[in-house]
Amino acid sequence: MFELAYWQRALQTPVILTGFLVDLLPLIAVLTMGWGALELVLLYWLENLVIGVITVIRILFAGVGKGNISSLFTALFMGSFFTIHYGGFCLGHGVFLLTFLGEVGGNSNIATSFSQLGDSAVSDIVTSMGLIGLVGILSAKFLWELYQHVVLYVRNGEHVKAEIGDEMFAPYGRIVLLHIGIFVGAFTMAKLGDPMIGILGLILLRAGVGVIANVSEGRKKQTIAG
Repeated sequence: MFELAYWQRALQTPVILTGFLVDLLPLIAVLTMGWGALELVLLYWLENLVIGVITVIRILFAGVGKGNISSLFTALFMGSFFTIHYGGFCLGHGVFLLTFLGEVGGNSNIATSFSQLGDSAVSDIVTSMGLIGLVGILSAKFLWELYQHVVLYVRNGEHVKAEIGDEMFAPYGRIVLLHIGIFVGAFTMAKLGDPMIGILGLILLRAGVGVIANVSEGRKKQTIAG
C-alpha cells in the first residue's frame, strides 16, 4: 500500500479518479467565483449531510436485500435512529468547527467570517455565485457518492450480504479521517490569515485524504488489482 505503483494503479481506477476530480472542483470555485474559507469549510460540512443521505439509502437496501418483512422494518427503524444520531453528530461537528476556527483565527479574516456565520443566515454572507458553486459541487458530490456507494453496492449484490448495523456505523470512521485533514488544513489556513495559498492547500489536502479513504475502501472490496 505504501508503494508508489500501488497509488498509481489506484488513481487509474475510474471511480477513485472521478472522486479525486470531484474533490478538486472547489479549485474552480475559488479561482472563478471568489470563494474564500467560509464557502470552502461550509461545503465540507454540507458533504457530511450528503454522506448521511447515502447511508440511509444503503441501510434501506440492506433491509430489502434480506428479503423478509422483519429485516425491512429493522432497516426502517435503524435508518430513523441513524438520522437522529447522525444529525446530532453533524450539528455538534458544525458548532465545534465554528468555535475552533473562530478561536484559532484570532482577529483574522477567517475568524470574522465564521463569527458572522454564527450570527447570520448563510445567504446574508455568501454571494449568489458562491451559492451556485455550493449547489453545483454538492450535486456532483452527491452523484458520485450515489454511484459509488449505492449503484455499485446494489449492482454487485453487496446489499444482500450487508449487515444493517454495520451500514449504520460505516460512515463515522470515514468522516473522521476526512475531517482530520480538514481540521489540520483549516488550522494552518486560519493561522496564516486566510491567504489564497492556505485555501488552495486545504483543497489539495482534503482531496488527498479523500483518495486515501476511497483507496482503503477499495482495498476492502478488492477493486484494485495487484
